[in-house]
Amino acid sequence: MLQAPGNLAGTDRREGTAPETVRASLASTLLDLGQALIEVGDPANALPYLCRGLSLTEAETRTQTPSVSFQHTLSSVHVQIGRALDRLNRPAEAIESFRQALAITEDLARVDPSNVAHRGRLGMCHHVLGNLYEDLSRSADAADSFRRALAIREALVRDYPKEASLRKDLTGTKTNLAESLATLHAERLPATGRN
Repeated sequence: MLQAPGNLAGTDRREGTAPETVRASLASTLLDLGQALIEVGDPANALPYLCRGLSLTEAETRTQTPSVSFQHTLSSVHVQIGRALDRLNRPAEAIESFRQALAITEDLARVDPSNVAHRGRLGMCHHVLGNLYEDLSRSADAADSFRRALAIREALVRDYPKEASLRKDLTGTKTNLAESLATLHAERLPATGRN
């Protein structure tokens, strides 16, 4: 297990280093390690590092007013935890993590509605939530999430028509929404006549 340098609750053993700086550095290292483990296909081992990194990151909000950069990082951590939980086939928990990321990002987008990164993350969170709801056979919730993602992604493509990645994201959302609506329609058909 990774050992933290110094005493994170008090002063650091190294002369002149504030505990907050050490905590921030440790949180960043834990989050990077968690992300790397996800990328190599090991979400089970990634999750404890991500959760500990999140805990240290959230502790910073108690000692200072969170900056936009800090809030963006916090949202990113929730996204990574959600991805790990999804890969561990824990969709209900993944939904909660993506909802937390979404709430933070909605606040950021309200403050700066022209920020493409915030708008892109909003679309991504709604899209992933749609996928997770589908995993739980919650087709109505999935369709609602895909509709929200679609509105955001259509606006992004209108504002930035030359961005191929935005068009690709939009196409994926349209496809998933169509599939979700087809599933929802099939669920609502009368039981007679179905095999």
